Amino acid sequence: MYTTSFDEFISANGFSRPFPSNLYHYTSTDAAINILANGEFWLAHPKYFNDRQEYHDGVGIILSVLSSRASELGPALLEALKQVFLGQQHLNKPLNVGVLCFSGGKRDLLSQWRGYTKANLGICLSVNTATLYSQNIEASLRRCIYSPTEKIEIVNKLVDDLLREYKGKSVAEVSAKAFWHFQQAALIFKSEAFDEEQEWRLITFTLANNDQRWNFRSVNSTIIPYVKVKIDLKPCLDEVIVGPSENQELTRNSLFFLMFKHEIWRNNITASSIPYRSL
Repeated sequence: MYTTSFDEFISANGFSRPFPSNLYHYTSTDAAINILANGEFWLAHPKYFNDRQEYHDGVGIILSVLSSRASELGPALLEALKQVFLGQQHLNKPLNVGVLCFSGGKRDLLSQWRGYTKANLGICLSVNTATLYSQNIEASLRRCIYSPTEKIEIVNKLVDDLLREYKGKSVAEVSAKAFWHFQQAALIFKSEAFDEEQEWRLITFTLANNDQRWNFRSVNSTIIPYVKVKIDLKPCLDEVIVGPSENQELTRNSLFFLMFKHEIWRNNITASSIPYRSL
């Protein structure tokens, strides 16, 4: 994995946490087949998250903290920092990055099956976090922040750093750095209602609109931009869990064939123990 100045900021200021031993990616059977057959994850553009308010809630917190410190920032710097989100070219536009979501919480979690897989068509891929992190992937692995207090602490610390750097620098120079850090923070701020998920996100570097790595797929009523990221599954795939369904054993057999074909088979295909069905 790679780190950026934002990752370094999180670590240096005590906001980082130890990686969980395993990360869990809950997905559809179609997506799981692609991951296992091609060794790649598809990282979607954050503008197309299922929760349309997610990024914007983070933006709201950042703007609120900036307003609360208006007297320290002064009119010129305050306005420049607000333009990170309110400027015409940035309005309602998160960074052009690809994002993949993992749960770092409990294994075989009912809320994850309900929220991120289709009824009777779910697969969970459990990957060893340390082995995944050691791979040469042009992306960062970051935990989501749920606590309102911690979110405010992070933004205030970012503002403190900017105020120190503002001395002797132009508003434009300071706001350029603020753009990257504030946008990155908004990408990992989540509502505390989702705290059970303990989500970690694989986030690519920023890509231009015309970057040839963008791909597009049709989902329900829209088209979603995404980025393909290659993963070596052989050393890091610890377990494949078949979600609650009436055909778990058949699905386990099919996955055996699929994984054996692609030489990633180990005795690690299990079935969810949750007695859940969708009627």
